[in-house]
Amino acid sequence: MSKKNGTNSASAASERWIALGVFLFLFIIGIAKQLNFPASDLGRHIKNGELVFDFPSLLSTNFYSYTLPDYPFVNHHWLGGYLFFLAQKFTGFTGLHVFYLGTMLAAMFLLMEDFLSKLNWKLSLGLCMVLMPFLIFRKEIRPEGFSYLFFMLWFVVMNKWKEKPKQLILFAFVLQLIWVNTHIFFFLAPMLTFFHLIKEWLGDKKQLRLYLIVLMVQAVACLINPNLLKGAWSPFAIFQEYGYMVSENQSVFFMQNRTGWMRYLHVEVLGLAYFAGLLWVIRKNQWKAILPELLLGLVGVAYGLLAIRGITLMGILCGIAMASVLSKWFESLLLAQKKSIGVFSLVLTVFLGLVGLGTKSYAFSYLDWNNGLGLIKGSNQAGEFFNKSGIKGPIFNNYDIGSYLIYHHFPRERVFTDNRPEAYSSDFFENTYNPCMKNEADWKKALKKYDFNCIYFYRHDNTEFGQPFLIRRIDDPEWIPVFVDDFNIILLRNTAANTGILNQFALDKSMFRSVPGN
Repeated sequence: MSKKNGTNSASAASERWIALGVFLFLFIIGIAKQLNFPASDLGRHIKNGELVFDFPSLLSTNFYSYTLPDYPFVNHHWLGGYLFFLAQKFTGFTGLHVFYLGTMLAAMFLLMEDFLSKLNWKLSLGLCMVLMPFLIFRKEIRPEGFSYLFFMLWFVVMNKWKEKPKQLILFAFVLQLIWVNTHIFFFLAPMLTFFHLIKEWLGDKKQLRLYLIVLMVQAVACLINPNLLKGAWSPFAIFQEYGYMVSENQSVFFMQNRTGWMRYLHVEVLGLAYFAGLLWVIRKNQWKAILPELLLGLVGVAYGLLAIRGITLMGILCGIAMASVLSKWFESLLLAQKKSIGVFSLVLTVFLGLVGLGTKSYAFSYLDWNNGLGLIKGSNQAGEFFNKSGIKGPIFNNYDIGSYLIYHHFPRERVFTDNRPEAYSSDFFENTYNPCMKNEADWKKALKKYDFNCIYFYRHDNTEFGQPFLIRRIDDPEWIPVFVDDFNIILLRNTAANTGILNQFALDKSMFRSVPGN
């Protein structure tokens, strides 16, 4: 009997590790994509890390821009930038990518461990495969990766250290202190504590005092940041002065209507699945036992549907909620039904795995043209050319490329704008940036005011005015293209001061053509 139990235990452990291995393998090849550096935020994060201890004003002002250098800005991710800077400095971009993927893998490992603690390995793996499009949605190197790991750490520690109040309180303080300086999702930890507080208040109230203390400790830790109360409140104030429309902040429904793509359909399906599970546990009167998980799922659904940048977080939070619901549901089934569900989960896993490995459809594809580590080849050519050519500003640049310019050219050159809408006033975007891209009269006014010497543009700007603006500048004799690659284009003003550079690098305008409709 003992030997048989031991054999079963070893077999179960092997199955768990196989499930973990399959999930993490597919996750890593799904998220490991070479980075489009010119259009990402990473360059600014690295520069933040490089300069933060020498120039503390970057923590509370725009700092990198010549248009609004003193505009107040809460830098809530400076510590994440410092970690990125260290990783890139000592290991290069490839090493930085490996470091980030390791962070994401650790978060996913903890998520899968939660599933396995509630469900058998077959159901756990099936659930992970259904969630995979959410979990691999955010492929860039971003400070939010730390938030996924920190949240999963807090989720696990809360469940395991309920009977260790001193350790729990200390861990809560240290984690919150690090998190509030690393990424704006730091509110997730006190939110989870609050959800447990509600559960205790509705239940036996044994841990009520402990969770009250933990919540107060987390609140104090949130204040320990360079911007104090303003920094602690930043998650709820960041959209108050948002003058630029960012695609990742738009809702799933808006993006479907704008793009015509149905790739967001799985987000809506998961939302419906969550509410179906919620109704089931309410009907069966089993919701109190898993109330924190259900509330997490509700937050995840709301955020994922309202802003596509929340899709990965939606996958994590809804995954936790659905694992809890599935656990309750699975317990209510007969043995034969459980076996059938297990077989179905394995079939689903194999099917979705083959779809992901054999196609390049959005939702379940793992293979793509840019699979790999580090930066896409040629990403830094524009930055290197600019620095070697001797071109000087003032630079006019579009929104997408701002962080790239900060990485390559600050402090020699400052940017006109960059991809931090909250670092610029709404008035700047509404009455300066957008108009001068849309209208020639406003462009002339901006040119006179700022005396631009160079236009530095991310070529794949997909705003309604980006491509028409570029076409007008190519046709404008006042501007001469001197560099172009797959990502960027640089134009230099046709002045006597620039004659030497133009003679050396000017490109024939006939090489450019406009696509009908642009």
